Amino acid sequence: MTSLGVVGMERPAARLRVHAWLARNQKWLLGLLGFVPLLVLWQVGGSLIEDNTFISTPVQVALAARAQIASGQLLQDFLVSLSELVPGFGLAIVIGVPLGLVIGRSRWVEYALDPYIWFFYSAPIIAFYPLLIMWFGLGSRTVTVLTFLFAFFPIVSNTVVGVHEVDRTLIRAARSFGATKFQLLRLVVLPASVPAIAAGLRLGIGRALIGTVVGEFFGASAGLGFRISLYGTQMQIGDMFVSVVVVMIIGVVLMHALQWLESRVDTWRS
Repeated sequence: MTSLGVVGMERPAARLRVHAWLARNQKWLLGLLGFVPLLVLWQVGGSLIEDNTFISTPVQVALAARAQIASGQLLQDFLVSLSELVPGFGLAIVIGVPLGLVIGRSRWVEYALDPYIWFFYSAPIIAFYPLLIMWFGLGSRTVTVLTFLFAFFPIVSNTVVGVHEVDRTLIRAARSFGATKFQLLRLVVLPASVPAIAAGLRLGIGRALIGTVVGEFFGASAGLGFRISLYGTQMQIGDMFVSVVVVMIIGVVLMHALQWLESRVDTWRS
């Protein structure tokens, strides 16, 4: 076969690979393209305003991001916020999910703890921030505790709801086969509660990010929330938006990571 024939065969194969890649990533590509009109309108609108003290443009934000990346400041702030977000949210999962399972399975425990759960879930957690400062001092430790409190209660409450909504037929079937309480919890209740637990985790990650950013507003000397507050007071809107965008990206990435994890764990339904 001539070289021209080989090239002719490679071109359709390459097109097929491109089409397959586009089909697999259609959701992501369309999602990214959806931002294009917004960025264009933002750039045009910001450019038309003479006094840009209170507004910026995507180009100015990109330039500010490049400067912050070059100086290493953005990476440092990102790592500081991550070092507060991950332990706070992780601890909320480690404590919240097992506690929610216990509350959902024990009527006595639910009666004892349910008022506290719903009280703190509905209460403005940020109101306890001065008290947290007195207990833990200024800095990352207080921010981590605040992050934990923001994320903990939606995780617990959603886990309890998930346990309550488990199909009683599954429970009766497991008991008829002699399943112990621990086996019932591990093999029936926990898998059946995965969708509700995942929903609680998604709510929790959003609230955890709020806790981290708000905590850094008032009691931190570094971090994305601290930069948002600092640049906001200094009217450096472009620099402020850099941290805002990074916080949004963190939220989106973690949300999709949780969705991927749910699809892997909840395979028994398919």
